[in-house]
Order: sequence, then structure tokens, then C-alpha cells
Amino acid sequence: MNELSAYPPTIADIRALRRMTSSWPTANSLRAVARACFTNGIGPYYHLAIPRNEETFMASSKSVVSGQVGELAVAAELLSRGHIVCAMLPGYPEIDLLVLNKGHNVHKLVQVKYDPGKKPSWLCTKTIERVIDPRLIYVFVCRATPPCMGFDYYCLPEVLTRRISKQQNDVAVARRKLKDSNFVDNDMRRIDLTDPKYPVPKNDFSVFA
Repeated sequence: MNELSAYPPTIADIRALRRMTSSWPTANSLRAVARACFTNGIGPYYHLAIPRNEETFMASSKSVVSGQVGELAVAAELLSRGHIVCAMLPGYPEIDLLVLNKGHNVHKLVQVKYDPGKKPSWLCTKTIERVIDPRLIYVFVCRATPPCMGFDYYCLPEVLTRRISKQQNDVAVARRKLKDSNFVDNDMRRIDLTDPKYPVPKNDFSVFA
């Protein structure tokens, strides 16, 4: 039994969450917050106001702010495409956003992985290989390749993310063991979409249709 089995979100749940988070602004203002957070988040403390019932969140680590940047950027992109986007309630670390499609008949769960670099490569924990929910979509976010501004997005269903992670880690471990026979695998995983074996389209949000 996975951790979400006690609370499988329904379309009614998402609509209720949408009412609770009705202070989400427009996609453009979310993008502006994400850009400002990324640009200015270089001090010892970071102050990021996310419109969730007018709450203000304080973050004291760069990794937390980076995660919020990614979530804001993904929420903005999905909103601009006509989807309903809600911030997930606390207590579900595997889920960042709930998304209801334009037809209001399909909903997805979203986990955002953000890296401020310009290459589609992300360092994740082994939990990315867990079976969580077939509706889960991983959205990997990185900075757009110049001269473009903003972000690039790679949307992968849970099953594909799991397969890529396992295959790439098996190759990496085999290479390390050739150099060091005593090498022991750890809990970190690298999702590298520069690998031509995995031609994941950039900025393709069709999995949310």
C-alpha cells in the first residue's frame, strides 16, 4: 500500500482545493514571481510570497527556493494552457501540484524537479523509482537555452521516469564497478535527458490532455 492510498484525490477534491487556493494569480504574474525569485535569491535568507490563502512562506535554504521557483514556473505554464492548477496540501511530499485539464474530466498529480542549470540533467533521490500513483507526472524544469528566456519543461509519466532512472543508474553503477569492484550503489539518481536513448520532447504538455 502506498502512502497516497489513504487519500486518492478526486476531481471534487481538486475543485475544493481550487476554491481554497483562489488567490493564485495569473500565469504571467506567477512567471514574474518565479523569475524574481530565481534572479534575486542569492542572499542568506529568501522571502517568497506564494498566494495560497495569503500565506507568506519563508525559506532559509537555496534548495527550498529552487523548488518553489520550479513549482511556480510549472503552475504558470499549465495555467496559460487553460488547466486548473492547485497547490497540494501539506503532508504529501511526493506531490507538488494537482492539475485538472481544460475539459475538467481528467486530473493529474505533479512532482516538479527543478535545476537552475541549462542542461536537462537533474540529481534526484532513489524515491523517484517508487510506484506512487499512475496519474503522477514528473515535470523536470531547467533554464531555457539562450537566447530564449524563462524555462524548459520535460513532462514524463511516472512509469517512464522510473524506467529511465533505473536504466541510467544501472549503466552508471556498472561503469563505476569496472573502476572499483568494491563500489556500492547509493540513494542518489541522475536523470539525464541529454542521452539520445531517451528522446523526451521539450515543452510538450500533451500528457495533461
